[in-house]
Amino acid sequence: MLRDDFIMKQLQRALEAMARAVGMQVRGDDEAALKQLQQGYLEALRVDRHTFEELDTGTLVSLLGPKETVRILARLMTTEARSLERLGQVDLAARRRTRAIEFYGAVGADPDDKETLKELYAWLKSRRQPS
Repeated sequence: MLRDDFIMKQLQRALEAMARAVGMQVRGDDEAALKQLQQGYLEALRVDRHTFEELDTGTLVSLLGPKETVRILARLMTTEARSLERLGQVDLAARRRTRAIEFYGAVGADPDDKETLKELYAWLKSRRQPS
């Protein structure tokens, strides 16, 4: 029970950081949004960013624990990808979206993630269309 409370508080803080970042994105301040998202990653990941970049999806999923943690991380990455893309970091944005899709593949989707899933689907669809 204590562990569950701790995890729920972490997830709530990650969601709050994501909500602040989305507000910054709406105002066009993608640099500030990225900084805010870093806080969300710290709350959700419980591993440093370098480790996160180096580990494969399966290992990360097992380290992150509950499915909800993995789903929130996928949402954070999708939100981050929006800002990265607008700042011209298209390759990094694509890596974030790809990892988010891998996470959803590993733990399944949740109805609360509908907007994120629609965004990822649209991105995948746009990449499949002939140039």
